[in-house]
Amino acid sequence: MSPATLKRIASDFGGVPRWGKVLAYYSICVELVDGSGKTQAAAAGGMLRTFWVRARKEERGTLAVREPRPEFVHDAADLSHALYALYENEGAPPLRELQCNAGTGALHLPLSTAARIVTRQTLPADTPQFKAFVEGCGVSERDIKAWLAAWYKAMSRPGETTFDIPRRKRNRSIHEEMPEHEPELLHAV
Repeated sequence: MSPATLKRIASDFGGVPRWGKVLAYYSICVELVDGSGKTQAAAAGGMLRTFWVRARKEERGTLAVREPRPEFVHDAADLSHALYALYENEGAPPLRELQCNAGTGALHLPLSTAARIVTRQTLPADTPQFKAFVEGCGVSERDIKAWLAAWYKAMSRPGETTFDIPRRKRNRSIHEEMPEHEPELLHAV
């Protein structure tokens, strides 16, 4: 990391730096501390992500956006707001970072679609795209099932959506797309 980058991160000019830069700066600071201070610095690092997300939310004016709960999703509008809240509560990372966090699902999440999802202009086109988006927002494997149940519940209500759903989606039933081993998700919510 260049000295200029370190100076920018340490100053309060230019807004909240990206998470990767903050993490690199923190690592350098921990290395500079010696003795028992290193243990304290490492312990403080546990709260670093929380503070960074809060700073990002304050910078973006989204402090009032609460952590979304998939069990409260009933229709497409609820799902759209939950996906927006999920993104904001992850610190609103750059869309390329969101795409990278999606892992192998990144193939299913074009940047233009991710942008339209976070601005609440559309919903994911299909289940793989939905799963890629929530994984990109940091949803753990443990919580994916609840989010998929919310997705199936919201998308199983035809005619209630006001979103720009792609044509290929309009002509297909959600039941056709649901994996054979997960039909109970639709009835679990």
